[in-house]
Amino acid sequence: MGYSTSTFQPIREAYQGYMMRSRLEVRWARWLDECLVKWSYESQGFRQDSLAYLPDFALSRLNWWMEVKPFAPLPAEVEKARMVAAGTGRPVLIVVAEPWASFESTVVLPNGDDSKCVTPWVECPACETVSIRRDCLFEVLEDDNDPYAYRCGCDALPRYHGRRLLSATVATKAMRFGGRASAK
Repeated sequence: MGYSTSTFQPIREAYQGYMMRSRLEVRWARWLDECLVKWSYESQGFRQDSLAYLPDFALSRLNWWMEVKPFAPLPAEVEKARMVAAGTGRPVLIVVAEPWASFESTVVLPNGDDSKCVTPWVECPACETVSIRRDCLFEVLEDDNDPYAYRCGCDALPRYHGRRLLSATVATKAMRFGGRASAK
């Protein structure tokens, strides 16, 4: 017996006063909380001609939009992100899968460029501020000339592995729904 994709829906879950459309979005919200990244959920929708788009998260301090997908985004979804980035001047990060396994992110810039990236998240080794790098290079950063990167004010170069990023991953993996942590 086959299952109809029109009736196969993610389980909605409440988190921080929001009814989120999927548990995957809840995991990302928790991960952002653990990283001390301020966010709001579905705070602003956009429409241009026949395209309408409601980004999952507005990352206010970072000045980015973030969209959560269980699978790689379709070309039409990237086009909607391109519309929002161009219209707002804020880049859009499309993350795929769980926070600890999101290795196929897409970055859409206000100029219309988009690229795939391995891991966009970085942390300042001095103050542990978490930010996004649009170049998404998986290497030690020798300079920080990314015009869309958040500047924490420290002179330290951001890194891809840090205490806050790792602890956010551990806390998110331990989540059980209904707000309970794992009994492990």
